[in-house]
Amino acid sequence: MNKMLLLFAMAIFAASSTAFGFALKIPDRDKALLERIEAVCKGCSKKPMIACGDRDVGYGEKFFPHFYQGNPAMGYLIIAPAKDYAYRKIREGFELIVQDGKKGEAALKKAYENSSLITVSQTDGRVSLTSPEHMTISIPEPFVSCLKDRSVACPEKIDPPELRIFYGEASRPQDQIVLRLTYHGFDNKLFRPKGRHSLAYFCFNEGRATLE
Repeated sequence: MNKMLLLFAMAIFAASSTAFGFALKIPDRDKALLERIEAVCKGCSKKPMIACGDRDVGYGEKFFPHFYQGNPAMGYLIIAPAKDYAYRKIREGFELIVQDGKKGEAALKKAYENSSLITVSQTDGRVSLTSPEHMTISIPEPFVSCLKDRSVACPEKIDPPELRIFYGEASRPQDQIVLRLTYHGFDNKLFRPKGRHSLAYFCFNEGRATLE
């Protein structure tokens, strides 16, 4: 009886995950994208992702129409940290840093060390995989107190702690793609080089979204 209840609960959870929009829906006509992702990164099409796109990108049906941006049009996915929600990893990482700087920084970077960037070209369908080149961590001084003690309110009008992950050759920093993930989980962005400027993609970092 208990086994039957467990199976029923698992089925309900699986159904509710899609119902609540944790899936990144790909239209039937574009399903070949999953095969192209698998060709460069075996098993990646089923891994949780950090998804990026224009400011209206979201879960479910709101994913694919808002996935590509720019000229040429490109879309970006980042493999999320394993075994936990990405936003939880980053929050715990920053909190550990203010308690034990070196240990905390090493733990946060390790959580994201396998967060490779998947680049998809809308023009020719090409898919490429890029490993993180390096990471930087910044924690503004006004945030130290609230990170040490959760009963202390964090400042609202100061940029939050952030992790930046750089993709591309270190010798060509002007061509690197940069993913910025914040402590709050708000305003996560990916910056794509565009001449002297950059094109911003909006990202959600819950790390439980999967391609479907």
